[in-house]
Amino acid sequence: MSPDNSPVYYDRFDIEIQIPSDYPLSSPVAKMATGYKPIFHPNFWTSGLICTQHNKWNPGENLALFIIRLAKMFQFDSIMTDPGNPANTDAAKWYKSVLNKGIFPTDNKELPLSINESDDDFEFSQ
Repeated sequence: MSPDNSPVYYDRFDIEIQIPSDYPLSSPVAKMATGYKPIFHPNFWTSGLICTQHNKWNPGENLALFIIRLAKMFQFDSIMTDPGNPANTDAAKWYKSVLNKGIFPTDNKELPLSINESDDDFEFSQ
């Protein structure tokens, strides 16, 4: 949000994904890259850390699915957005207040994999 409380739109976000030493038993950790402010989103802390625990990590999943889930969070996809998350309560209140007004997802670009599909079908297309 800008100083006058209007939304600020960006077309690029850089994130860092840290892979723990016991991956895939433990989930990767995602945060906004240095120099990038977190988006106004219920699941983004002001520190830049991104809460990805709404859909609990499954060691059988792969990193590609993790990245797709992150992308869906940036779109405010209702499956991936958890307004009950304490990361950003102001963003959660805003999200709930505009949830059924037809603005979500904010980006309608179809990602390479539906969240419900098997990772066996995963492919990137350009």
